Amino acid sequence: MPFLRRVGLLFLGSLSLTACDTSAEELGSERKYYAVGGGWGCPTCDFRNSPHFGLYPIDDFRLGGGGQGVSLQSIEDPGGDRHVVEFVDSALVARTKSGDFEGIDLLDWTLIFELGGSETRVRVEGFALHPDWIGGAEIPTYALGVLTGPQGEETLESVCPGLSFEETNVVFTPGETYDPVALTVQSQAPDRVTMACRGHAVAKLKFLGHDPGDAYGSSVEARQAALKMLTADYCGDGQPHTTIGHPLNFADDLGLFDPHFFAPASDMEARWNEDGAVCLNEPRNAQVARGDVTCDTPLPTCSGQGLAGALWSSYAPKNP
Repeated sequence: MPFLRRVGLLFLGSLSLTACDTSAEELGSERKYYAVGGGWGCPTCDFRNSPHFGLYPIDDFRLGGGGQGVSLQSIEDPGGDRHVVEFVDSALVARTKSGDFEGIDLLDWTLIFELGGSETRVRVEGFALHPDWIGGAEIPTYALGVLTGPQGEETLESVCPGLSFEETNVVFTPGETYDPVALTVQSQAPDRVTMACRGHAVAKLKFLGHDPGDAYGSSVEARQAALKMLTADYCGDGQPHTTIGHPLNFADDLGLFDPHFFAPASDMEARWNEDGAVCLNEPRNAQVARGDVTCDTPLPTCSGQGLAGALWSSYAPKNP
């Protein structure tokens, strides 16, 4: 039995881990470097995948019946009884006659999803609380596996391609969805829940403290600008210009980050708003020349320092 399932990872949010799993608060003055590898504490990790049920990507779903698309209908306990399932903030909660169950108490429970009259069963394999990258709020994360094959002969596959159950793989964001093609935010969606895999841009957004339920006061515009920045969507047309795990520093309009938060001194790459880059110097990816970025309205170069009225500014480390 994997370590994750034996202990439920209840304490990992407060452990002093190394490399990618060290929180910004714990790193202090030593946080200015990039590490390689995986983990919820790794801002450079990018697996570029959305959750999948079999061959079908599931970026978000509805709660309850009605409407089109995938819906989460209920949660089944290990004894086979089904219960109402809800979200409190971004945590799964099972409402039962004997009380509410959440966190590690949901291990081996099964989420019942429905699409077009057919059920898909997704089992909770693990749970962990991880601190966001600002060193503050703890975020519930889950290891989820989809059950495939005939009943009695079912096999368990990670809902996140390439990610095992040795660490949690999914985080939820209720009330907001994200268009993975246009890289835009659809806010005020009370009946919908986004499900993002570890390393995905949307999961990074949550760990940056920019979330519809965050305690820092982020705006919809700032969250969309962050998506554009994380994916290097300079022209705001949904076309990314970055590579997996590319180092990046940034600053935001809330003052949560400064240009040296994650890595040593950097050169300004771009400033960002919800429509993409406001200005651009040299793209972070050495394989992309500035002349390759051809927006409908040409982008000026960035002058001076700081945000200059933008929502985010990004910086490419000189020595990543």
